[in-house]
Amino acid sequence: MLRRALISALAISVAGSLAPVAPATAKPDRTPSRPAAVRAGHVELTGYADLVVDDASGRVFVAQGSTQLVVASSALTRARTITLPTRARAMVLDGDTLYVAGNGEADVVAVDTATLEVRDVASSVSACAQDVALAAGTLWVASDCEATPGLTAVDPATGATTEVSSRRLAHVTRAPAGRLVVAGIKGDPALELLEIGDGPAPAVTTIATHARPFGEVVDMAVVPGEERIWVALANHDVGWYDLGTLDDLDYRSAYGTPSVASRADGLVAVAGGRAVSFYEPDGRWYGDVTAARAGEIFPAGLAFGGVHAYVAVDPPRAARAPYLVRVRAGRESRIVKGPFRSRSVDAGTDIRFSGRLVADSSSREVLVYRRTRTSQDQLLRTLTVGPDGRFSGTVRATQTMQIHVVFKGDADTLPSSATYGRISVDPRVRSGLRGEVRVERGVAVYRSDARVVLAGTVRPAAPGACVKVILWVRREGRWRIAGDVCARQSGPGRFRVIFPGDASYVGRTWSLQATVRANAYYNDGEDDRKVFRFIK
Repeated sequence: MLRRALISALAISVAGSLAPVAPATAKPDRTPSRPAAVRAGHVELTGYADLVVDDASGRVFVAQGSTQLVVASSALTRARTITLPTRARAMVLDGDTLYVAGNGEADVVAVDTATLEVRDVASSVSACAQDVALAAGTLWVASDCEATPGLTAVDPATGATTEVSSRRLAHVTRAPAGRLVVAGIKGDPALELLEIGDGPAPAVTTIATHARPFGEVVDMAVVPGEERIWVALANHDVGWYDLGTLDDLDYRSAYGTPSVASRADGLVAVAGGRAVSFYEPDGRWYGDVTAARAGEIFPAGLAFGGVHAYVAVDPPRAARAPYLVRVRAGRESRIVKGPFRSRSVDAGTDIRFSGRLVADSSSREVLVYRRTRTSQDQLLRTLTVGPDGRFSGTVRATQTMQIHVVFKGDADTLPSSATYGRISVDPRVRSGLRGEVRVERGVAVYRSDARVVLAGTVRPAAPGACVKVILWVRREGRWRIAGDVCARQSGPGRFRVIFPGDASYVGRTWSLQATVRANAYYNDGEDDRKVFRFIK
């Protein structure tokens, strides 16, 4: 799958024939190897274009948009580079062969993942390959150049090339049952589902189209065993589509320009900003893992490898170089029971958390925090994960708060986390607000000398707590604050407040509204409003 290059390379337009080119074995001096910088599980890069993990060989391959291909161990403890005859832009794995598409002496080359030997596959394919996929025994190269085919079929055995489509494409990926999904460039981002023909000559037929995805396509991932494809968009959304019709199914928002990848067991990863989020194919969310302490993950800079997700990080400008890092991937944050949605509770209510972490979880502790408006969260409880992966515990609600749960794993793993809905301590006014008014024909008539008295009972009762009472006046079609008082409770939740008179109220009709907030310090919680219409 394509990992779009963010560090640009000069695209050179090449005019060439589409005649078959016999594959050639690379010269011995074509693949010199040299070390790549590795520090504390970070592999330094010079750029980024694509990322492939080969679990069988225990290696990670990173295309940098140059002739230097990074080869790292899956633990990211060792790395080196090999030189290719092409500026690598996109890669696809087929058993023990890694196919690399780019532009240079040969547009498509093959790398033996065990020996790292390189051989040419085809030339004159495209001067600006953007993506490559393998389906029906054929390599499919997507290109976004005007002067070259948008989709080219390459026979990996003979190097024969066939122009399949002239549409400028940014992405191509394999779909089940002999199909491809392609996406166009910015300005023409339509998705197409293509069926590969059975004849001797490579050909495709469009069987479904989604003309207007929500934004420019950045990355795509077909979910194994599911008739759906997840698509990352440049507008920070990730949507998934039916693989039979390309109809919209649903979407999620991501932080930053996202990447998307899928694992053989159906787990979906979405990377954006500094974090990786994990989902079921139907969009059920499991939790987040922080992958970058600074900078952001490259768009389309994500790949699965075993129980880890590998991400390429674009650091802040002050940093020296981009780098590759891995995080624990899995359904670690699968909470069976908990406060998934916002709800209100009375003060002193015990909120119960319970759940079970799945087998591939590395977590040993569950930390429950109260998320504050400052950078320092307040730790409420530490829950121990049992041998069977289960945990449980309670947190007492004392004020409106947002619960944040961190799943603390092994030393080599950054913690994953999950933020749940707001837990509101209920500040609703039980007995209502009272003003010194009387009702005549449905209209409250002001009967004192331009002052407003409001009283009520608030729960929960917190002796001495401040009850925020705000009086609003509607003038010239807009609500404006007429008074703002912090009333101390004089009993079990009771308050009474007098707003001083305003001469402008006398003799005229105004709409007044009172708002009570029981959590004035945090300025949140439920509001109780009543509208009074005053007439002299």
